[in-house]
Amino acid sequence: MTQRIEIAPSILAADFSCLGEEIRTVERGGAAMLHVDVMDGHFVPNISIGVPVVTSLRKATRLPLDVHLMIENPELYIQAFAEAGASMISIHEEATPHLDRALSMIREYGCQAGAVINPATPVAALSEVFGKVDLVLVMSVNPGFGGQKFIPGALGKIRELKRIRESYNYSFRIEVDGGVVQDNVADLVRAGAEILVAGTSIFHTPDAAEAVRAMKETADPLKQVRTICLVALGAALLAGCHSRKNARIAPGTSAEPDKVLYAKATEDLKHGRYTTGRLALQTLINAYPDSEYLAKAKLAIGDSYFKEGGVSGLKQSIVEYKDFITFFPFLDESAYAQLQIAMAHFRQMDKPDRDHAESVQAEAEFQTFLEKYPNSPLFPQAEQYLRDVQEVLAEGNFRVASFYYTRASYRAAGARLIELTNRYPLYSQADEANWMLGQIYEKGEHNEIAARYYSRIVKEYPLSHLAATAKNKLVKFGVPVPPADPAALARMKKEEAADRPGMVKRTMGVLKNSPDVSTAARGGAPTMTPASESGDETIGFGPQAGANAGAISSVGSTATVETVTPGSPNALPQPDGATPATDATPAATNSTQPAATDTPGDSSATPPAGTTPAQPADASQESTSKKKKGLRKLIPF
Repeated sequence: MTQRIEIAPSILAADFSCLGEEIRTVERGGAAMLHVDVMDGHFVPNISIGVPVVTSLRKATRLPLDVHLMIENPELYIQAFAEAGASMISIHEEATPHLDRALSMIREYGCQAGAVINPATPVAALSEVFGKVDLVLVMSVNPGFGGQKFIPGALGKIRELKRIRESYNYSFRIEVDGGVVQDNVADLVRAGAEILVAGTSIFHTPDAAEAVRAMKETADPLKQVRTICLVALGAALLAGCHSRKNARIAPGTSAEPDKVLYAKATEDLKHGRYTTGRLALQTLINAYPDSEYLAKAKLAIGDSYFKEGGVSGLKQSIVEYKDFITFFPFLDESAYAQLQIAMAHFRQMDKPDRDHAESVQAEAEFQTFLEKYPNSPLFPQAEQYLRDVQEVLAEGNFRVASFYYTRASYRAAGARLIELTNRYPLYSQADEANWMLGQIYEKGEHNEIAARYYSRIVKEYPLSHLAATAKNKLVKFGVPVPPADPAALARMKKEEAADRPGMVKRTMGVLKNSPDVSTAARGGAPTMTPASESGDETIGFGPQAGANAGAISSVGSTATVETVTPGSPNALPQPDGATPATDATPAATNSTQPAATDTPGDSSATPPAGTTPAQPADASQESTSKKKKGLRKLIPF
């Protein structure tokens, strides 16, 4: 069945001072329907037209009115819009808890029923109503305002809807709304879209009628096929005319047309004609499913989006590369595709003091590459990129920790520094981070914990400018000074010998949007544990301690909670400026009863025989309620 493509101009972008004339203009251009966006200011952050405008539109045109209800509880207004003259009414899956009933109401009032999904809503959310809708509208922008940029992820949803419709023999049509322009019409149609909603790209042009006609011509799938065939035929004839010899095609080899299409497409991509090249490659994929160029064509489409760049291009390249890995997981090129996915996120990374979303994604994708393709020749390259990404992530955390540290907010600083030093030991300022942790614990008079961080500097960062001072601290505490780790010493010597950009070049990096990774490590194994599974712990409430309270089993563990008696040798002081914890839970519910101590072996926990719970066992025993209950202390804070 031939795909019927229709253009639906959105009157939200029209000039309402001459709306009748605007409608007649797009009618002359061949518009198939008018798209009417209704907004309530609650479901979306804008207010637009209502029932009276739809009534007036019905009088001004014979075109079908495609009414898109971006409102809460749409079932309350279905009858009104249907009676006003709507031909199709589409409602959001996210706007009503009774989608099935609302769709049935639309059909009962004689209108075609449509279901809409926002960019963050998966196609699966409509799985129960596919058989009850006449159309599915995919929002390719976040609803509420016109003129927004197209979100590339909508293409994947359109393809999925097309696949579902063909697999289960559904009859719904696929509509797309948001950021539809001349440049992406062909991609949308190839993905499976049949109704293209466009507002700004039609009404904000010198000639709206011509804009509609041009969009229809671009969207015509038959014209696309004819164009590609003519190009392929012309290329074949030209190649034949200039051929020095006529070579026969050996039996069993690939058919000539797919080779011609691939050659033409690669030439177009080489010269920056990305849209034309992708069109030829997509035609090859659809027309020659058994071609030996199939995998190459799929990979070339991803490369074209990657080279085209920009946020939309890089996002779409990620989709294409992931599709390639799904369909061709055992080809050697799948390693390259995985690396390109990580590189697409890497190219979108912000500086350390900004959003870390793309950096986190890049870290995860590079880790995936190193785990899945350890024997790939691209492994060293990916490993270095991962070190660069982790340098940026660590730098961001270090800056925040330093901010709190300089303001004596040691709890906030310590939590970040512990995670940083445990997760990113290759960070260029990891020695500084360990030193700051040692200082935090030393100020809290927990020298045994501070000594662990000073020991780490001496052992793992022996060439650091802080190593000598850290040794002096260990000597002062009476702690053995550990020897330098040979592997760490060799790594630091290699780092010192590495070629780094000069001060001028690094200063000029301030003018760039991308992060500076010149200080990243050039050797050593990067962290391979995903951030969500790293097991890093920050300062918080830990298990209550007994006789060994105050000791932390390993660097980076949570703080211990201890019940102590005022004046006892185990009472540990608060650091400067800190206040005792106020959230301690009394061990007894009645102040006349002694508190049970959590410390094993404490003889004061059980009253001696012959005494009553309400009386002290000894005259020297603490008599106040506060001293009986004890204080809960946080170590080191």
